[in-house]
Parts: sequence; structure tokens; C-alpha cells
Amino acid sequence: MEATTSLNVVRKEVRWKLNDFSFQDKTVGTSVPSPTLCRIGRNAYSLQAYFGGRDESTKGQLGLFLQVDGPDNVRFRYEFCIINRDAGVQVLFSPKTRSFHGVSWNFVGHFFSKDACPLGAGSPFVQNDQVVFLLRLKVVIDGVVQSEPAQVTKPESAVLASWGNLLAEGKHTDVTFSVGSGELTQQLNAHRLVLAASSVVFEQMLFSSGMSEANPDAAIQLADLDPRLAQNFIRSFYTDDMDAEVWEDDEALCHLMSCFHKYQVKGMLKRCKDSAVKKLSVESVAERLMMADLLDLGSLRESALSFLGASSHRLAEVQSTDGFARLTKQRPHLLADVLATAVQPAKRKSTNLAFEKLPTNLQDLRVVELKQLLSDRGLSTGGAKAALVERLQQHERSSS
Repeated sequence: MEATTSLNVVRKEVRWKLNDFSFQDKTVGTSVPSPTLCRIGRNAYSLQAYFGGRDESTKGQLGLFLQVDGPDNVRFRYEFCIINRDAGVQVLFSPKTRSFHGVSWNFVGHFFSKDACPLGAGSPFVQNDQVVFLLRLKVVIDGVVQSEPAQVTKPESAVLASWGNLLAEGKHTDVTFSVGSGELTQQLNAHRLVLAASSVVFEQMLFSSGMSEANPDAAIQLADLDPRLAQNFIRSFYTDDMDAEVWEDDEALCHLMSCFHKYQVKGMLKRCKDSAVKKLSVESVAERLMMADLLDLGSLRESALSFLGASSHRLAEVQSTDGFARLTKQRPHLLADVLATAVQPAKRKSTNLAFEKLPTNLQDLRVVELKQLLSDRGLSTGGAKAALVERLQQHERSSS
């Protein structure tokens, strides 16, 4: 993927690879959605394909559509391409510039006949049971362009590298972790000073008198992690990183995020939260919202609610997922926050509420309660929780 920014224009090329193409659903009216392929500014861009046609009038044709979600007003030009195993990139469709006015826009695309884009046996577009689409975008954002910053490689700490070598060689370790249970129990070793340097919890456990873990022979239980994740957890104290496949595994990342939260490893916890926010999807957002509520992760909670409230179409899709069904049963109080995010609370009919003194525990109130206080005072209800609290406090200061 390549991104180039020039003034207020952003260009991107991104590929969507579909493996096991012969097993893809080719029923008429059934779409195959891609994950979010790229973000430009605050908008997300993805594709949907109909391999059997969208309806009877397009039966047997390939339908390829671009979906845009987000608050930025943009003008964009898009180009659909497919990879030909013999001729390289082949352009399927290149329409005129279109305009998008925020929230959500679905099904901007085109249908291609079997002659224009054959995907049957012997097709030059199907190789090793894989089809690869290429999306080219040229986007003009109204206002400031927010593009992805260049990644800067952080130089490795010589001190941590030395400690890491001791860990890899098993030298001078002085604390033991017990992973798993029964016959599957494994012992992993580490260094107390390294753990304590990044975790106040480990500092208290390992260096406070009266704590059982401070005993040289004691073992710290990591029963919630399998050996692979436990090794990544321990190694992250030395490298400030984890295996690439762990970052791509949503379930593994959530287990580790819970562990980093439990032991207050702030740096890695933030990285996990940031990764979870970037990977929010219709299928995962309800689960992430429940996790954020359980662990009191404010930034992840607000991001999940913002994702849910981006459009009525998206909220309807989320409501049909298994994750949302679990949310309604396990944490039903979150439904009020979801509703408040999707629909602005009605303004109460009162002339005196704007001058009433605010509660002293604003930080402890839920988002829906803060929005009601703002609505009572005729103030904007948009933004994250911290912004809502600040708006209320500023209003009270100006009214006093």
C-alpha cells in the first residue's frame, strides 16, 4: 500500500486478496465484504463484491462496489482493477469524480459481465484459487488532510537488548511464571527489575515485604494465557513489542490487553488499545465495547461508540451480529449509551435547568447522562467524554 499527499489531495492504491475463491458465496443477492482497506482523513474505504449478481437483472455478473464511512466531506475518484496473471493489472472501471458528504455511502460501483470479467475455470483472473482486486483512490478532503504518518523505527535500547539476551539465554533470572494447568503447566522465567520497571503492580508484588510473590521460590500464575501468549507478554517487557501474528489476531490481542491492564503495563496497554481501535469492524465493535466497559478503557469505549453511531446503516448491521446479542444480555446498560450516540437526547422543556449547579462527580457520570446535561443547557452533545465534561465546566464558569 502506498499513500502520497500533495496539498489537499491524497492518493492510495490498496489490494484486496480473496483466497479460496471457489468457496466464495456466489448466490444471487449475496455480497462478500472486504475489511476496511484504507483510511484517508477520518473516512474508511472498503469494497463489496457480488459474485452471483445483486438481483435477477444482474444474475451471473460481477458486482463491485465502493463503500465510504466517516464524517469528512470529500470529493474522490476511484478506479477498480483486477490482477490478470498474464497481463498484470487490468482496469475494470474508472468513473468520474464523485462527492461524499459524510456519514455513510454504500454501493457506489458497477457490474461486469462474464465476457468483461470471466471468473470461471481457466480464467486469467483466478490463480491458485485466488482473486486479487486493486482499488485506486484519489481523494480531496474539504479542510485539513489527515494522512497516515510515516512509520519511524524506534532504535532498540542497548540496555533492554542486553537484558533480552539474558532472558533468551535463561541467565540470572529471578522470578518464575506458571502458565497453564495440570500436565500442561509450563514454567517461564524473567527478571524482577525488568518487570518492575514497566509495571507498578509487579513492583509491589515482587519487592514489597509481606507479598507472597516476593518469596524467591514463589511462582506467579498466568492461568489466563496460553504459553505462546505468555511468552509474548513476558518478552514485551524487554522489547516493547510482540510477534506480528499476535498483533493480527484479535482474540489473542484482547487476552493480552486484559493482562496488560491487570498488571498496569501502560505502554503496551495503549498500543493494544490503539490497535483495537484501528481494527474496529461491524463484527467486532460490540465485543470491544463490552471489553472497554469491563476494563474501564475510556478511549476504546468512546471509539467503539463513535463507530456504532457513524450511520444508521452501520448500527443496523451491528445489531444483527452475535456480539450485539451478547451485549444485550451481558451488559444491557450499554444500550443507553449506544442509543445516546445514535440519537441526540431530546431537549427538556425548562427555563431554569441551564442555571442549575452541575453535579460534582461529572467524571463518574455516563456519556448519556453528560449529554442530557448538555442538552438541558442548549449545548452541543458531540464529542468524546472528556470533551463533554470540559464543555459543561466551561459553561458553568461562564455563567457564574
